[in-house]
Amino acid sequence: MSAFSNAVEITNQIRLEYIRARTKHRPMVSAHEGYAVIKEELDELWDEVKTKKFDPERARVECIQIAAMALAFANEVCDKAHLEVISQPKPEDYAPPREEPDYAPRRHFGAC
Repeated sequence: MSAFSNAVEITNQIRLEYIRARTKHRPMVSAHEGYAVIKEELDELWDEVKTKKFDPERARVECIQIAAMALAFANEVCDKAHLEVISQPKPEDYAPPREEPDYAPRRHFGAC
């Protein structure tokens, strides 16, 4: 397999991992959360690297998860792709307009 076709395959796996993660977990809502998720995945890769019997396939899986979470961070935190922009309602949106009071003097006829 050429380096290019291998990169294409890895990119596809990153996309699938992103989709899998989003079907299992809600989108990231803050930069702090996104950083924590990426750091957790990076720590898992570091744990794999530190083992006496380094397993390249397990390390590859961790790298794909890191890349998928970096994609999630860029998409969901930086670009806010998961949020719909909803304007805050104003009181006039749900209350009928008030009529201005008539301050003209009135004549009262008859008994009160």
